This record gives sequence, C-alpha cells and structure tokens, in this order.
Amino acid sequence: EDLLFTQAFHCLKDVDPALLKQKNRSWSVKLENEGATDHGGPYRESITQMCVDLHRPALGLLLPCPNKVHQQGYNEDKFLPNPGVSSPEKLAEFEFVGTLLGVAIRTKHGLDLTFPSLVWKYLVGDNIDRSDLEAIDKVFCNTIDTISGSSGPGRALSPRTFNEVIFENFTVRTLDSRIVELKPGGENIPVKWNNRREYCELLEEFKYHEFDKQLDAIKRGINNIIPDDILNLLSWKELEFRVCGNPGVDITLLKRNTRYSGGFNEDHPLIINFWEVLIDMTPEEQVLFLRFVWGRSKLPSAEFEFEMKFHIQPAFHNVENIDNYLPEAHTCFFTLLLPHYSSLEVMKEKILYAITSCREIDTDFNIQGPSFDMEISETETSVSVNYF
Repeated sequence: EDLLFTQAFHCLKDVDPALLKQKNRSWSVKLENEGATDHGGPYRESITQMCVDLHRPALGLLLPCPNKVHQQGYNEDKFLPNPGVSSPEKLAEFEFVGTLLGVAIRTKHGLDLTFPSLVWKYLVGDNIDRSDLEAIDKVFCNTIDTISGSSGPGRALSPRTFNEVIFENFTVRTLDSRIVELKPGGENIPVKWNNRREYCELLEEFKYHEFDKQLDAIKRGINNIIPDDILNLLSWKELEFRVCGNPGVDITLLKRNTRYSGGFNEDHPLIINFWEVLIDMTPEEQVLFLRFVWGRSKLPSAEFEFEMKFHIQPAFHNVENIDNYLPEAHTCFFTLLLPHYSSLEVMKEKILYAITSCREIDTDFNIQGPSFDMEISETETSVSVNYF
C-alpha cells in the first residue's frame, strides 16, 4: 500500500481519462514530508518511481521472463505480466499501467519499462510468432523442438528413445509456477510418441496466449488515452520507442540540449571535465544522474521534444573549502549547480556520491497542475486528489 504506484492508482483510478489527456503533465504531485512542490520535477519523479515499483516483487504485477530465470537466451532484462493475478482489482491495476503508457505517449515522458516484443506486438495488434516466444523462453522452445522432432540432425528422438527421456503429461507450468491442464484430464494423459505433436501444438498455443487477460487490461488503459485506431497505426517498435524513448542516456543528445550560465560555456575547463565524468559513467550511473537532475530516467526521444534544456550553472560556495561541497540540482528546472572542483577526480567522486546518496526531491518551486493535484505520501498510506 505504501508503494507510490499503489497510491497513485487509488488516486487516479476513478478520474475521468479526459482529464489525463494533457500535453506536458497529467497531474501535479505533492510529496509529503519533503519540501518539493510541483513545477515538473516531482511529477517526473512520480512517473519514474512508479516504473521502479512496477518491477518490485511486492507489487506482483510483473515477473522476470523465463530467460532471466534460466539465464539463457536474449532479453534477460525483460519483464512480463504475471498471468496468475486476474482479480478485478489487479486487472484494474494493469489497466492503470496502460493508462501510464498512454500518458507517456502524449506527454513524451519516457517510461523505464522493459517489455519484450510479445507485449508490444499484442498492444498494436501485430501477429506474435515463434521468434517472440524464443526471445523470452529459449528453454521452452528448445524443449518443443526436441519433443516434436524438429531439433535438427543428431538431436531428434526416435520412437524407441522417446519414452526414455520424455516424462511429461498434457499440462504446462505457467510463468507464476501454476500447473494448468492443456486439455480436459490432461494431468492424467502422458505425452507419447503418437500424441507428441498435439502436445506441442497445445503447449505453443497456450504460451502465445498466456498473458492475454492482463494485456487486454493494459490495452484498455492505453485506449483511455490513445484511441485504438491511432495505436494500430504504429508498429510494435514505434510503440516501444514512443513509450520508452531512447534506451539509456544519449550523452551526445543531452550535450546538444545543454545551456550554460554564470561564466560557464562548453569550452570552460570545469565543463570539459564534467562531460568527461558523465561519459565515463556506467549506463546505470548515467540513469541515476538523469534522475538526480531531472527526476526521470530517460531523455526525450528527439531534440524537438525537450521541453527545456539542461542548465549548468556554478554553485557559489566558500572557495577555500569548495571540494567539501556536493553538486545541487533543481529537478523542476533541469538545472545542475556545479561547484568549482579542484580536479576531475574530485568532481567524479562528488557527483557519484550525490547521485547515489541524495535521492530526495527538495526545494523546488510550486505550480498547480493542469487537471488536479495528487498528494502522495511516501511514509503513510493516505492519499488525496484535489480538483481545480
């Protein structure tokens, strides 16, 4: 209940979707027990934190794909809907996930979600094929190939060896570890040489549709914001790009959309050191830096989508002790206050400490959102929505 996603869901589940169809922000946020009021930074941070919450086991909506569990194949970083949660409340939460996807498309605030092609294809109505299954569960596909006899020369089973190595029945283990019958009485029907192809066809068909109920709910949520006739104009890759933006942090794109003040310019030694520090970061650290200065984990997809440029200005502190200070950020204004550190090494140390240790939003200015104000507690379960 204390997850930001859960609080936001309860705040917004009964809101008219028309109120969320905004250009820049769909709500404004007040974080209790923090000094920040919303001029954009807390809103972006709320979106980012909800994406983090979505991947938390405690929420139970998403599960790692089988390739992650088996540590085989591609897409070990991808997540799938949990097929075992289908209560009305949980399906409403999946619908809210879809609403967030639609909001991301309209506001151009990318979501840090890691869905495989199977999910994106379903949402735009594309055909799901064998390659999509292999992209999430290579062990399953290898098993199907072995049983059906299409695993290649030297690996195919014969009628004589089949029963020596195959001990399955007409059931399947779901992603959430439930056992489901593929046909009535399937638990008592062993897979034999003569019925192996039927078993493989039923198994593959089940896997194609394992997440339909949850994906239908997500699609309803998207359609609350983006009409289906527009959504279906997109390819699955275009939908993923519009929802998630560029993967990682494009430093070149960020640099092109940066302005300087207070005596800084792109040729200033401190600025040269700054970009060297940023380029030298790991992808995970670069995402943390973006969250630190802007409250979001992804850059806009293109240059024209930047609502404001990244702003770097000096932090004016006691020059004698300048290396004791950390950089400061105003997430509402995408601004970094950078002290005049004595060396590149000191700058790297202070920036890395700040982005990994100083995660709270604070001291931003206030502006009312376009539709309503959403008050979210990070320490309590009480939430409220104020319309204006």
